Formats: sequence, structure tokens, C-alpha cells
Amino acid sequence: MNIIDDDKSKSGFSLVETLIAISLSLLVVTMIVAIVAPGLKYVRIIKNNRILHSNTAFLMNQFDYWIKQGVAINVLTPSTLEIKIRLPDSSIMTKTITKSGDNITLDGVPLTSDNVKVTNNQIFTKMAHSVRISLELAKGDQTFKAETTVAQRNSF
Repeated sequence: MNIIDDDKSKSGFSLVETLIAISLSLLVVTMIVAIVAPGLKYVRIIKNNRILHSNTAFLMNQFDYWIKQGVAINVLTPSTLEIKIRLPDSSIMTKTITKSGDNITLDGVPLTSDNVKVTNNQIFTKMAHSVRISLELAKGDQTFKAETTVAQRNSF
């Protein structure tokens, strides 16, 4: 009987061993969280910057295309650009690019993503035969600014 009692008293972990194992586990988990949490934040920042950059590139390409197609450009307001385009049958079609709420629209069709906001109101500035474009887009706490001047290719 003495042998069985000795086996029972030696089985399992002691209180000190259990506390050390729990402490080491908590230390490892804390280190993992301290490393991964900032990494996830930076991944979100990079993703937002990529979305802002792609929206800006798309908008600038659209502006560039339509302004170069235009035979007449008129800045109605700092956030509205009217472009007259000559069609092959010599008729004139009008395209309107405007800031509507937080979006940029082309003839009422949104050009920006739903989760991206246009934060500036002074977007278009008319020059002699060109248009100065200034954009500031925001997504969350990230912002992206871009400026360019697009020269008109055609004119009346």
C-alpha cells in the first residue's frame, strides 16, 4: 500500500510548476500580441493608402481623357467642370464633372468608391487652355492629395 500512495503523491504538476507554466504562457501571448497588433494597424494603413491612390489615379485619368476630348471647357463653380465635346457628326455633347456630396460624379454617375470621400471643394481652376485640378481624398484617418494641370487638346 505504501507504494501506491507514493505514486499518487508524485503524479501531476505541483502548484509552483503550474504557476510558472501559466506565467510563461502569458508572457509569450503578450509578446505575440505586442508584435501582431501594430502590424495589423500598418496593414490597414497600407490598404487605405492603396485604395486612395487607385481612386486618385482613376479620377485623374478620367479628367485627363475628358478634358483632352473637349473643344470648350467651362469651370461653372470650383467643384463643377463643364466640357463640350464635338461628336463625329459635328454635334456638341456636354459632360459635367462635379463634386456631389463626398463623391466626384460624371454626368451624375459616381467616379469615386463609396468609402472614399473627396474632402476639398476647390477642385477645378480654369486657365488659358488648361484646367488645374486639385484633389484631396480621405478614407478613415488617411488622406491623399494630388494636383495636376491638364491641357486642352482641341478648341473652338
